[in-house]
Amino acid sequence: MARMAVVGGSIAGCAAAGTGAGHEVVVHERTERGFADRGFGIAVPPGLLDEWVKTGYPDPAMPFLPVTERAWLHITDRGAERELWRQPMEGAVCNWYLLWRSLRARVERADYRPGSRVDGMHRDGDAGGATVLVNGEEHRYDLVVGADGHRSVVRGLVAPEAVPEYAGYALWRGCLPESALSRAVVREAERASSPWSSPADTGSST
Repeated sequence: MARMAVVGGSIAGCAAAGTGAGHEVVVHERTERGFADRGFGIAVPPGLLDEWVKTGYPDPAMPFLPVTERAWLHITDRGAERELWRQPMEGAVCNWYLLWRSLRARVERADYRPGSRVDGMHRDGDAGGATVLVNGEEHRYDLVVGADGHRSVVRGLVAPEAVPEYAGYALWRGCLPESALSRAVVREAERASSPWSSPADTGSST
């Protein structure tokens, strides 16, 4: 039986831990308080969702909302609403936390360690495997999977030349209560479309 470490216990980490059946799997997640406050949505292509369910990743009973089109709306500075155009869109949207919880439930046998911060790691030479520094203590593993995001400690070892580069644009994302949304946006959401509204004063899409 191999000893496998997954660095990062978010969606990718739990999905990776689910592939380690028959091995000793330890998931190191630096966050202590969990992910219940991550209420943003996530969209998945229908074909990928079907493949996920067939391979046993999320629970088949997990709620997904099918989306068939995207509506582009413009809101003027006086609050008037105007539809710009519509385009076909196939997707299945769900709550990020519900997806994580479903994947987390699939890896109950794994040793999931919240508050477990990975500070570094190094290969064990010809012996294979790697030694991982966790909260100041060394732990040896036969296999290490990096699922620790854009500031990955694992990536720095495997591909140190790979560094983040500016993509040329900034993306801002936030949450609004339903009561703060315009009637048009709520109406489009209820008809299973993906509404995008552009405020007059910023020209950005929300």
